[in-house]
Amino acid sequence: MTSLGDRLKFARKEAKLSQEKLARLVGVKQQAIGALENGDARSTTHLLRLAAALNVRPEWLERGAEPMRPAGEPRANGAQHVDLEARAQQLTNDLLKGRKVTSEEALACYREMLSLVRRWAGEDDSSGS
Repeated sequence: MTSLGDRLKFARKEAKLSQEKLARLVGVKQQAIGALENGDARSTTHLLRLAAALNVRPEWLERGAEPMRPAGEPRANGAQHVDLEARAQQLTNDLLKGRKVTSEEALACYREMLSLVRRWAGEDDSSGS
């Protein structure tokens, strides 16, 4: 795989995500994913979000620098990312609309997001905080 587009397509298919679903995860249009995969676009300002959604290292996605993902990381689970994103969005909407959100709900979502970010950054998440 010699290009960003090739690596993006490979990781997306491995994660069993459509271009449309990946685009929703990252916050771009499906056409942007298609343009990257087809080589019509050679770079993106959304590289970190793409890498996070696909559970790959940004360096691998951008330049092909091995390894593809941090040691011990499983393949991407698009459904997990979609679920977490949906929960976070719902909590945000509830808060913005003045609806009651329990601290347990917010804390559980926050901890899960923090755990994912730490894994993507290659930090140890054994502390459970």
